[in-house]
Amino acid sequence: YTVYQGQRFVRLALGKHSRLCPVHDNFRVIVVVDCEDAFNTLAPPLLNRFEKQVLTRSDLLDVRQRRILARLSSVVNAFVRPHGFSTVYKPWECFVGFNEDFLSSLVLSEASLATAGDDDAILFACLQRLAWVATPESVVRHLSDRSADAPGDNAGGSGSGGPEQGVVTVDWKKLYFEDQVHSSMVELLEYIDYDPARFCPDPVGVQMMVMTFSPVSEHAGEAIAAARPGRYHHVSALKLHEFTSAAEFADEIRVFFQDPEDHEDEDEDGKREADSSSGKGKAAERVEKGKVAEESDKGKAAEGTGKATGSQEEVDDTPSVLKGSDQDGAMTTGSNGADDQRPPTESLLILQCDPVATSAKRIKHAKYMCEKERAAYHSRTGKRSHKHIILLVHLTRSSMHKIAYDFDSCWYQVLVDSVRDSTRAVGSGDGEEGVQHGQLVIPRTVDLLEGSQVELLKRLQLRPVLRSRFRTCLARLIYPTEQSAADIQLQIERMERLLDSADSGSVVEKRMYMLIESAVELQGERSWQLDVACSGREIALSVSFRDALFQRLCTTACTVFTQLLCRADRNFNLSLYHSYPEGSTERRLWMHIFDNEDLFRIDAVLNSSDRYTVHNDGRGSPFHARFPFSFLFIPAVDSMKHGAAQIQQDLSRAVQQLLASAFPLFRDGSEYLTRNLVDAYLFDAICALAPASSLREEIRASVASDLILHASGGPPANLAQVHVALWDVEKV
Repeated sequence: YTVYQGQRFVRLALGKHSRLCPVHDNFRVIVVVDCEDAFNTLAPPLLNRFEKQVLTRSDLLDVRQRRILARLSSVVNAFVRPHGFSTVYKPWECFVGFNEDFLSSLVLSEASLATAGDDDAILFACLQRLAWVATPESVVRHLSDRSADAPGDNAGGSGSGGPEQGVVTVDWKKLYFEDQVHSSMVELLEYIDYDPARFCPDPVGVQMMVMTFSPVSEHAGEAIAAARPGRYHHVSALKLHEFTSAAEFADEIRVFFQDPEDHEDEDEDGKREADSSSGKGKAAERVEKGKVAEESDKGKAAEGTGKATGSQEEVDDTPSVLKGSDQDGAMTTGSNGADDQRPPTESLLILQCDPVATSAKRIKHAKYMCEKERAAYHSRTGKRSHKHIILLVHLTRSSMHKIAYDFDSCWYQVLVDSVRDSTRAVGSGDGEEGVQHGQLVIPRTVDLLEGSQVELLKRLQLRPVLRSRFRTCLARLIYPTEQSAADIQLQIERMERLLDSADSGSVVEKRMYMLIESAVELQGERSWQLDVACSGREIALSVSFRDALFQRLCTTACTVFTQLLCRADRNFNLSLYHSYPEGSTERRLWMHIFDNEDLFRIDAVLNSSDRYTVHNDGRGSPFHARFPFSFLFIPAVDSMKHGAAQIQQDLSRAVQQLLASAFPLFRDGSEYLTRNLVDAYLFDAICALAPASSLREEIRASVASDLILHASGGPPANLAQVHVALWDVEKV
């Protein structure tokens, strides 16, 4: 300051111009700016003129609130860093939007809303708010922490029966996955209808910041309108990064907070022409489009419900407390009279934000403009329409650190996995709810957290999973010969018939359950749900945690099924099954061997291999087998030659005795020792054991058969005689 003749002056500068201005002796000026602006934007000369103080939310806490903050911080630290994990997770990876003032603002917000209650009650309210913005994988990781000194489970609050002073407990699984809704925005809106008081502090409606991992390309407005037809008078979806100016965005918000009566008044008073002449024609045009869309929505709602316009006396069974009934006064406005019987008109505005394409400052400014127009709308009298605003922030797992916010009473923050996955009853047989996923039904996240992979796949019914994914399994197989497009198409058709058949499909499903169970046991005792929760890449690829759990189940099933196909299709054995007539002895033998885990053994493992080589036992060139699973029996019987030679009897009888002991289904008199099957086995044995030749497999087998018939004096009657004849030919 400069003092001249008792008058205090201060120099005001604007650019290169400055002048001395008189000020009062008690004049003081306080400039409030964001720390980020002060450090990065404001000019140093301006900063140097002032005494600088950094004021954070924690500086506003009183003694009681600091005590609550200390307890809350210990809970959060235990939640973020559970025992037994080598990976160190950051707080923002567990709670979306976490920053230095995150917990302080939460305590301030909840303490200001709590008119009464002890520290435990406020602490529990804070934990509830934290749970709304926690990632599902972090909850699963915390649930795995069973150490005795983990404070996370006994420092929060109890949702049932009220918290006790000093020691309160929280069931994170029940709180997050059952009491709250995090699966989709559609389910969240339905949840709000049942519990509006939590999210609607005044009669205007919901003002919520919803964060999701769905891509910004998702048409949120269309998803809500399709999932909840007739629920809202008008649904509007805007993308913040598409606006070129703040004025254009302000026009859109102003239009949203206008009622149909306001539109009619504008038409009567000629305000639309005035707006057009003053440069607001674009907003007026959107008003007209909004009115047309509203009339269209009314018509669709009337058609969907099948009710006439005058039949509003009928009872609506939908438990929607946001419809403004007088029982919930927080959501009712308006004057007395006959109009009070008219249901209010509700509109929904979804403002989609991309933190990568839109700065945090721009998102804050958009929130301020929404609050400003909302407050102006609330101050009007006689307004019956409810205006709900959803600030939908699209995140990715890698960009979660780009969003930061403080808790306040104006906005309620919620994290949901996705936008479109709506919960609906789907004929699962036991009343469970799920979401349609192609031809499958994904259980709820809380249901996926209970049970082993085999148990959940049985609940899902494995055959539909295989039916929808078997093409991927076939694509991972490498065959010894090049397959044409016709071969691939035929293979797909045969696989569809194999899985669709009641008999063969059930056998495949039964065998798959056994293989998956044995493969999972090799992985160790660690929970597979916990493995998914610790795999950030797996969750990022699946977008939502619910889908990541489901994809893990499908991946396990597909990996085991691919190994099963690789083993079963050795020597083109799978195509052999479809070449047999329905109900034939050959087909029954094929399925009997496939279903017998002692004969057809597979050591399936859950590895990350992307390709599996299908083997062929042909000498010189691949061959197509004619006997079911001949690759299992040919080397086994051929290895019996030395042992049979030690038995003091005819070699053929000795081999048959050993063979019948090892494979009882081929004992003397078996139904599977038909002439056709023995000849087919002879063909496979010749192709697998005879010396390599440039001749085609059919010609080579025919020559060898003639030699065997000439040497033995007749065709072989069983598998043992086939091998004895081959050994005799080898001597020649």
